[in-house]
Amino acid sequence: MHPFLDHPAPIVFAHRGCHESGPENTFDAFQGAFDKGVRYMETDVHLTLDSHLVAFHDRSLLRMTGAPHLISDMTLAEVVATPLEQGTRIPTLLELLEAFPDAKFNIDLKSDDTVEPFIKLAKANPMIDRVCVGSFSDARTDAAKSALPGLCTSLGPKAMRRAMVSVYTGIPFKPSAQCAQIPVRFGPLNLATKRLIETLSSRGLHIHYWTINSTDIMGQLIDIGAHGVMTDYPSRLIELLGARSLWHE
Repeated sequence: MHPFLDHPAPIVFAHRGCHESGPENTFDAFQGAFDKGVRYMETDVHLTLDSHLVAFHDRSLLRMTGAPHLISDMTLAEVVATPLEQGTRIPTLLELLEAFPDAKFNIDLKSDDTVEPFIKLAKANPMIDRVCVGSFSDARTDAAKSALPGLCTSLGPKAMRRAMVSVYTGIPFKPSAQCAQIPVRFGPLNLATKRLIETLSSRGLHIHYWTINSTDIMGQLIDIGAHGVMTDYPSRLIELLGARSLWHE
């Protein structure tokens, strides 16, 4: 088992931190999750104009700040100087890794230009055992994995389609990733099935679902054997797991 995944299932992932504690992808949000006992965080990265990786989901600051600026057009100093709610600011990926040395981070590379800076950062800082990289681009995860032997990755969309064919046809599928991180539904397909989890588990994959804020759906995923659940509200999942004696920090 990859060191990133070495934790009793199901893993609680704080999706962009704990949204009850602060704006998404901020120090406050991640600190709130950590204080609740969560040791797995999910975040996203974009690249600034001067080549710094910052933890932010959107290409633009508009939704979070009201400013219609693209991160790619701003320097790090400009990004950091743009205030978020509650007096918080946008952190860099390195700042998060250094601020929470006992946490593991699931990192979504949001654009092609983040790949090389991430590889450079990972080579300069010991993080391979505590990060997992995912993306909506197979090319991004493949490039990161090629440059960083031992990196934990999740299936990209093309690889996930091959995995689904394997689930429903039995055609052999040998993944290069360690995880499948998926929604409950993809179009008309229900991905939250025991058959999918058992089949992909037999191929060596851990199955994590995003983004689950309903306790009813959380319970269903636990029942079918999900290895991890990503949620904006980790307290809900922790309470549910605690009631079943399944909560582990």
